[in-house]
Amino acid sequence: MDINIETKLFSVTSDSATTKNNSTFLSDVTFEANNFITNDGTISNLEIQLIHAEIPVSFYIINEYNNKFKFKLDIEAITTQTIENGNYNSLSLITALNTALNDANLIITISKLTGKLTFSYNKSFIIYNNFINSIGNILGFSENTINNSVGSSNPYTLTPPYMLNLLGAKKLNILSSNISTINHSSEVGTISMISSIAVDQPSYGLIIYENKSGIKHHLQNKDISIFDIQIVDENHNLINFNNINWSMLFCFYITRNNLYNKPSDFYAKEVKNLEKPLEKTNNIENPVLKQLEFLTN
Repeated sequence: MDINIETKLFSVTSDSATTKNNSTFLSDVTFEANNFITNDGTISNLEIQLIHAEIPVSFYIINEYNNKFKFKLDIEAITTQTIENGNYNSLSLITALNTALNDANLIITISKLTGKLTFSYNKSFIIYNNFINSIGNILGFSENTINNSVGSSNPYTLTPPYMLNLLGAKKLNILSSNISTINHSSEVGTISMISSIAVDQPSYGLIIYENKSGIKHHLQNKDISIFDIQIVDENHNLINFNNINWSMLFCFYITRNNLYNKPSDFYAKEVKNLEKPLEKTNNIENPVLKQLEFLTN
């Protein structure tokens, strides 16, 4: 049976999405493909490949997923402050924390030797990192911890075990539920992932990705009428592109089994049929042939 491989390109931009499921985040979008690929029974295999992508680094280091600072000073009530979303270095983040806390007695410094922050106060205090959207991981605290200051008199201090981490998202995973692949992520397990792209440009730059490896993925489904895309970071959080658009180009590889044999096979079959002796179609004898047999005897 003959096999043909077709290719179809699918170009998408976030601004042309049929549905923007998370508004100006632009990281959960859907495109209507209007029977772009229809399985008529001849498709034996369907694969997808991300050819290239242009993605702006318009997402922030401090964002909706890590901008909450929760603490308790001495016998006062627990307070949670929101740090403004944005891109920070160590000094600007310390300034933002001081502004949010608004307490001149709380002093925050950073070690140039270790890259770790130190919090100092004239009374005992607690910093929490055991809740959703905490900035604690950024500041260097262990995940899901309640951290008490040390010391018995002024100043009371607290230094996280790890350095300040202002790297932000390090990779972007391109996912799709309609374009169903079978790949794996250590964060969530089996996942319908099309590609993973390194964030190799600074804030406000542009990631230009080219698929130099040529990798492509087998699809479970053979009908493509809707193409949805989700873009998440390594923690599986949907990226907030802040209304700055991205673009991608995909290629679909369609393997079809032909319904008909090759012409050469068809002619060979017909020649073979002609070589066969003719068969009687019924049992009626021809009287003329019978007389000829008599004359030849």
